[in-house]
Amino acid sequence: MLPPPRAFADADIVLPDATTFMAFAKTDNMADLMSYLGDRLRVTRDVLREIRRHVMETPDLRTFIAWVDATDPQQIAPLTSQESRTVFDLGRAVQRPGDHPLKHIGEFATVVAGRALHRSLGGVFVCVDDNDGRKFAARSVPHGTTADLVIELVVQGMLTKADGKEIWQRGLYTENLQARATYGPRPAQYGL
Repeated sequence: MLPPPRAFADADIVLPDATTFMAFAKTDNMADLMSYLGDRLRVTRDVLREIRRHVMETPDLRTFIAWVDATDPQQIAPLTSQESRTVFDLGRAVQRPGDHPLKHIGEFATVVAGRALHRSLGGVFVCVDDNDGRKFAARSVPHGTTADLVIELVVQGMLTKADGKEIWQRGLYTENLQARATYGPRPAQYGL
């Protein structure tokens, strides 16, 4: 099911997983993401740690990190110790042999924090790309994907079609063309 046309813009809080930040940073569009979401943008500590690990290969991540560091803890979506255990258990449950020990932690941290914020405040929208994370989000919190966010930014005129296409081609699903294909003709409708 596709999110509403302005799902991200209309949310009070938007909580993306690392894929979103990586996709925008790979194409030097982090400032566009931050401008569109503004102070509604939040991140979990697990996702922030993952972003920090990738800053050398994706320098535009520094833009976001500097902003979070300047506003912390306002932009950090907290997890209780029980929620952190839940995240760890969920991540371990879907890990496959050979996976990095922290694989899936950011996605589940995003959804768990989003669910808690949604219950207490409402108006929360999570952005999660991992299949397991999306399945978990479907049961508990409004959500979309980075591809949905890119399309929304193009439709709202916050990204050019050329920038949206570059994020689509260089930042999203670069190693998993099958996942990219699940969007069918929808991206092409927007010039992506």
